[in-house]
Amino acid sequence: PTVIDADGINFLASHIDVLKEMQAPAALTPHPMELSRLTGCGVEEINRNRVRTARAFAAEHGCFLLLKGSRTVIAAPDGRVRITVSGCSALAKGGSGDVLTGVTAALLGQMETERAAVTACAVHAGAGDVCAQKLGEYGMTPSDIIEELPYIFKTITE
Repeated sequence: PTVIDADGINFLASHIDVLKEMQAPAALTPHPMELSRLTGCGVEEINRNRVRTARAFAAEHGCFLLLKGSRTVIAAPDGRVRITVSGCSALAKGGSGDVLTGVTAALLGQMETERAAVTACAVHAGAGDVCAQKLGEYGMTPSDIIEELPYIFKTITE
């Protein structure tokens, strides 16, 4: 399994066929601007139709799509969609998406792709909420999110 974010997504914009050639499941973690590069749809259109756009992309390209944003959308290749119900605007800070990508990659080594994607989004959002509560949304950093991950994992596994 593979997680693709940032420059990997930028590469795919010109080589989208790579997704169908992959031998293992891929999970992409774009924000709306990155997804815009992949689809040719405008950011406004993506934001108006987050679920529909994510579902269509995942189905067409046989991947899992984690469309970051308020209420991250997790779309599976078979058309199923899940949406996070936690998380805060501070998760839009630069580097926070890298935390999500790292958590997703770590979990892919332990469980199947869909479960890893859903769990990563939930843990990432939960850690962001804890940080915002402790430090405030303006003061928290991606490193703070990382520090809260063990607490969140402990909470969900008890």
